[in-house]
Amino acid sequence: MIKINKLILTVFIFTLVFPIISHGETFDFELNANSTDVEGKLNARLPVYGTYLYTGVGAIFSDDDDYYWVSNVSAVLKDEALVEALTLGLGFKGLIGQAEARNEDFNIRSLSFLASGEYDFRKTNIRLPISLSLSYAMSPTPLNFSDTKKYQEFISTVYVHIANRASAVVGYRNIDVRFDHGSGEAKHSDDAFFFGIKLLF
Repeated sequence: MIKINKLILTVFIFTLVFPIISHGETFDFELNANSTDVEGKLNARLPVYGTYLYTGVGAIFSDDDDYYWVSNVSAVLKDEALVEALTLGLGFKGLIGQAEARNEDFNIRSLSFLASGEYDFRKTNIRLPISLSLSYAMSPTPLNFSDTKKYQEFISTVYVHIANRASAVVGYRNIDVRFDHGSGEAKHSDDAFFFGIKLLF
């Protein structure tokens, strides 16, 4: 039943967001993994009022001792800030999933604020084929639903641009979720490094 629900929710999210993504100016697909987790992302860039709206869908599946899976949709407005190489963004990230904590299954339902930044060394004088990316998502209590009490996520990623439209990915992910559990709370966390490939279309 868990696998069926996981599939239905993931398909629903992709079906909901795909019409928006299909109007994108550029697209990228990223696939990351480590010994227990696999993550996929599909993003699109759309021009909006002189800046860019980045929309995306993604999913993480973990087969660790405390398993979890999370599907997400995001929308972020990004623009250059201070210097050409620096891009900053603000937006939202919606999450639906399930996680194990205290040997019980809890539902993840959250709408998070999302902040991101990227520094592209290809746009500097040193012209290195490397980009550094940071993102932070968090949801205060009123924006959490079902079992979820708090959601927080930090991702740091290094992209090595080995070709014009292909990059190697090395990153670090920290996810912290708190759930209502009787008179107290249960906690699920994921703290891991990952690697992968990103393709630009």
